[in-house]
Amino acid sequence: MLALGTIADALFLGSMGMLTSAVTRNTVIGYMPPLLYYALNIGMGPKLGSFYLFSMVTGSYTAKLWLFATGILMIVAAVFYQRLRKRSA
Repeated sequence: MLALGTIADALFLGSMGMLTSAVTRNTVIGYMPPLLYYALNIGMGPKLGSFYLFSMVTGSYTAKLWLFATGILMIVAAVFYQRLRKRSA
C-alpha cells in the first residue's frame, strides 16, 4: 500500500511538471511547480485536504486516489494540448 501511495505522489508531481512544460514550451519551468507544491505541502500540511502529499502519515489513504486520478488527468491534458499545438502549427 505504501508503494502505491508513493507512485500516486510521483505521478501527480510528474504530471504537474509535464503539463506546465507543455503549456509554457519550456522544460526548465516545468520543474518549478512540483518543487513549489512540495514545499507548500511541508508548510501547510493537512490543510490541503485530498491533495496533501503526506496523507499516509495521518493514516488516510483515500487522498492518494485523488492524487492518482488528478495525475492521470494532467497527463491526458498535456498530451492533448501538445497534439492541438502541433496541428495548428
